[in-house]
Amino acid sequence: MSIFASVDELFQNSQEFWKAYIPEDSPVLYTGTLLESTAPDKSEESLYSLTKKFLIKHNKDSKSPEFMVNIEWKLIGPFIAEVEKTTSYGFLIGHATNSKCFYTNSENELKVWLGHLSSAGIMTGIKDSFTFAKVIGKGAFSTVYEATCKNNKKSYAVKVIPKQKIAQDIQPLVREIKIMRKLKHPNIVKLYKVYESISNIYLVQDYVSGGDLYHRIIEKKRFSENSVKKFTQKMLHVLDYLKTNGVIHRDIKLENILLKSNDNDYDFKLIDFGLAAELADHSTTRCGSPGYIAPEMLRQEPYGIKVDIFSVGIIIYTLLAGKMPFQGLTPQRVLERNRDCHICFHDEALTQISPDGINLVQKLTCSYPGLRISPEKALMHHWFSKMPHKGERHELNSIRGENELSKELHASKSAEVMKMSSSRVENLGINDGKVRSLRIELKKWI
Repeated sequence: MSIFASVDELFQNSQEFWKAYIPEDSPVLYTGTLLESTAPDKSEESLYSLTKKFLIKHNKDSKSPEFMVNIEWKLIGPFIAEVEKTTSYGFLIGHATNSKCFYTNSENELKVWLGHLSSAGIMTGIKDSFTFAKVIGKGAFSTVYEATCKNNKKSYAVKVIPKQKIAQDIQPLVREIKIMRKLKHPNIVKLYKVYESISNIYLVQDYVSGGDLYHRIIEKKRFSENSVKKFTQKMLHVLDYLKTNGVIHRDIKLENILLKSNDNDYDFKLIDFGLAAELADHSTTRCGSPGYIAPEMLRQEPYGIKVDIFSVGIIIYTLLAGKMPFQGLTPQRVLERNRDCHICFHDEALTQISPDGINLVQKLTCSYPGLRISPEKALMHHWFSKMPHKGERHELNSIRGENELSKELHASKSAEVMKMSSSRVENLGINDGKVRSLRIELKKWI
């Protein structure tokens, strides 16, 4: 049984497959003719339209919209059947007994329908569409593979989530999918399709080849302030876009920023919306990665989009100084310093950074959200209007050795703790000095 069946029931709110048509604002993605199986050995040809969420059935005579069905959480299973040397092409939509069978006139027509349906519903048969290659990432709840689409030969990152690991609570996954489906931005990873098999859920996303920002900092001895400035501009535009769409990421950190190439330090995609929330339902839940968490979240105060602004400020500080502002040997100590938010802007590592750059970071990391700068105002900061003079380069980490930087960032990374119950937090340890990156919700931590 599909784990999305219960979610679909909530959206459908009826045992009937079709509902009377209600006008909606979404643009039509595709319109075409289908044969709908209405009884054994009986089918009915009609005109159908597809939007981002709904399949719409038109009246046979007037051609006006008559019925609709929400397919966001319905399974879509393509098939090719041969009966008495006759080949039929089509797809099933729905769950268990509440489903419908549709036929197309040709295989090409089936491919066109599936191309549009795959962005709206839950697909089946991922192995028929993708060839899996190597593992490119692994977390507590999922494994990410590089996979090649058999149709267009492009590479994608496929996040594989075992259903047994999320069976007790699928709402975080539902929220992640819902949020990612509505986000379309060049610096945010795109969710193309969602698949379900007997044992797994698959999220097909952009494949980004340049590695994450965390490892880029470890690998490179120097970054120019100008590169950091370009990165900051792009990230502020991302925050402004998220704000416009009513989304809070809640886990912006070095590891969740993937660089598009090996020779560019500021062109990126923001990933991992597993802890993201819509502004209307975030409440006061404390979550994120120690060292990046906005102080108001740790103070258990209501919060909004400015928690992401704080996290970005911490990243910019790290890029400019070559170290994170909140250091500690244990997660508890890092969180305490994170909450207190005493950031040193007179550090020796910042002596070569322009006063304008430091001023913006101060505004981004203000402890109180009411005084913290907004994305749109930050984009107007005078740091961005002042480019380096010819021949001038503000080098990051020029007074810090690579080994020193690596040790400090690894110390910070070992303190990352997320999505684990508070009763287990006390027992968290680092085995044999190895770095762990665990994800928990922070409850009664401090």
